[in-house]
Formats: sequence, structure tokens, C-alpha cells
Amino acid sequence: MAKFISFIFFAFFVSSFSYAQEKNDSVSLARSKAEASLPTDLHASFLIADPGLDFYSAYGHCVVRLQCPSKGLDLCHTYSLNENLENEVALFSGKGKGQYAAIKTPIFLKEYEEAKRGVKNYEINLTVEEIRNLWQILDEEMADGAYRTYNYLKTNCSSMSVSAVERCLGTSTIEWGTLSPGITGTYRDFVKTISEHRPWTGFFWTTILGHGGDELGDMEDKMGPTLIVPALTDAKIISAEGVSRPFLKGKPTMVLESGIEYKDWIFTPTTFFIAVLLLTIIASLLEWKRKGKAFVKSVDIFLLTMQTIAGVVIFYLSCISDMVGAAGNWNLLILNPLPFILWFVGRKRKWYNKVWMVYTIVILLYIVLWPISPQVDALRVLMASPLLVRCATRLVLTKTQNTK
Repeated sequence: MAKFISFIFFAFFVSSFSYAQEKNDSVSLARSKAEASLPTDLHASFLIADPGLDFYSAYGHCVVRLQCPSKGLDLCHTYSLNENLENEVALFSGKGKGQYAAIKTPIFLKEYEEAKRGVKNYEINLTVEEIRNLWQILDEEMADGAYRTYNYLKTNCSSMSVSAVERCLGTSTIEWGTLSPGITGTYRDFVKTISEHRPWTGFFWTTILGHGGDELGDMEDKMGPTLIVPALTDAKIISAEGVSRPFLKGKPTMVLESGIEYKDWIFTPTTFFIAVLLLTIIASLLEWKRKGKAFVKSVDIFLLTMQTIAGVVIFYLSCISDMVGAAGNWNLLILNPLPFILWFVGRKRKWYNKVWMVYTIVILLYIVLWPISPQVDALRVLMASPLLVRCATRLVLTKTQNTK
């Protein structure tokens, strides 16, 4: 009897195992057939657009292009600021949201064609499986919507395009080729490099950068559209086994010819502050000789207005907003709302004359930071010089008048 029961259990186990094995084989066969039916004519590329002429396009643009000719698919997956006025304003509070979006390539290119911006196609040397992974990653990102905070330093169009490709590689890694100082240096070096032909845009970003701008950060964060091209040329994809292959497949192809003429700026921040410095010197000489009261007053109003506007912006970005890289800004020493507040409440009081002495000392301390802090450079010293000239002049004249 015991042998019979054992035989029954054994027969049941064998039949169950056979059924499970048959079911697994059926699932594997179905999966193989499904995978075999998937298209294999897949292509992945970076589309890199030349810089535009406005503020938001000054650094160019980079997107991931995915193609499947047999299915008639040609899509550009772009990561950008969610475009509406509220979100563009929120960028400066550190709360602007970025998201991936898929746009048919002809529609995507139309905007650049109208703006006469050049666009090149850099095909990436990915396997079919890796491209499928990349497509799935981007589809999932789009489904998640705008959940990431967008900022120019770390989550920008090219850094997020590179990030998506890195994720699709699995255990393989990217070994980058020629890297510019803008990629290997600090975030401040990054901004200065990509702003080489955009002096006012570069001045704005380097002025609002605080101590976060002096961090090295991740190299991939700083691969701006204009910096990534040299890095792509010699880049390699290295497998976990150490086998390498070129990152790019073939040479880049021109999609749109550039029709923009990038002219050198004549009216740069440097020429502007030199002009302002000359005006303040003239105003100070006239005030010393007790002449040109209207001109002197106009120069002082201009300086106080510009200083107050810049001070409010930097104070907000550095002390109130969550904008990445803006905290700890030494420019707050000379650019803040306090001088206007003191002038507004105390310009007719006796103690107000001491403001000139205090502010002269503060500006001199700021200039002393030049060789110490990367935040204070020659341009920032030039920016502070008109304020120093006027404060020092008023301080001397006030003391001279008090001794008479």
C-alpha cells in the first residue's frame, strides 16, 4: 500500500513538472515569436541645433531622435522647460518643471528652419536591444509628465539626452572623447565657455551664480549642446567585458543649414560699465567744482535705480528662491536693496552721511575678494567701480563741508 501511494505521488509530481515545463516552453516560444515580429530597422541619434538669438535659445538645443522606417516613425524626444509663461517665470524661483516630449521630426525641424538655425544629426552606435530600451525609457518618462525641476546647470536638454542614452546601455558605459574646459571645470567655467559669443547672457548667469557655481559637479551635467560635439567625436561605448565600440555610427549629417550670422557684440557688459564709469567720473568732477547739478543728480538716480533692480533680483534668487547654484552670492555685498531703503528713509537725516563711509568700505572689501573668490572677477570689479567713485566722492565732499 505504501509503495502504491508513493507511486501516485511520484506520477503526480512528474506530470506537474512536465506541465510546468510545457507551459514555460510555450511562454518562451510566444515571447520569441513576439520579439521576432518586432521591427529591427531602428535608429537612434542626437539632433543638435545651433544657438539662437534670443535668451532661451542662446545655448543651442539637443534632442534624442528615434526612427523606425518600417513603421513610419521618426520622432524627436526633447527635454525642455514646460513652455508656458507661469513655468518660465517659475524657472527663476527654482520651481520650473521640465519634461520629455515626443514631436514628429518634420514638425520639430520647422521651428528651426524658420529661425534659420542649423541642425546636425549624430547617429548613435546602439544595438537594436539598446534602442528598444531607450525608446521604452523615453516613453515612460513622458508618461510620468513634468516631475523634474528644470535648471540650466544640471537638468538641461543635452544632459538629459545623454542621461537617457546612458540608462539604456545597462552595464555598458560611455568613455567620452575630447572634453573642453567648460565640461571638466566648474559650473562657472561651463557658463563662461558656452557664453563666449553671448556676453550679456553670460554676464547674467555668472552674476547670479553663488558658491554652487564653484562646484565641479557631474561631467555629464555640463555637456551643453555647443560643448557635446567634440566629446561625441572620439567617444566609445565600453561593455562590462571591456569590449569597446565607437559611440557614433559614421559621420554626422547636416539636416538644416545655418542661415544666422553670429556677429560680435560691440555693446558688451565691459563697454557698458566703462561708459558708466566715465560718466560717474565726470559727474564727480562736476560735483567737486559745484557744477552740473542736474547731470550729477541724473547719474546718481541711474546708478541707484540699476543697483536697486539688480539687488532685488540677486537677493531674491540667492536668499529666497530655490534656484540651483544661486545661494551664497558675494555680489550681494554691493547689489542689494539696502542702499535704496536707507536713502528712502534717511536721506534727510544727519546719520545718512555715514552711509557713504560704510558703503565705500563695503565696496573696497568686495574688490579685495577679486584674487580670492571666483565670483569676483575683472568685470565684476569694473561693475563696482562706478559705485565706489560716487560713494568715495560723496564721502570726501561731506567731510570737507563739515570741516568748513
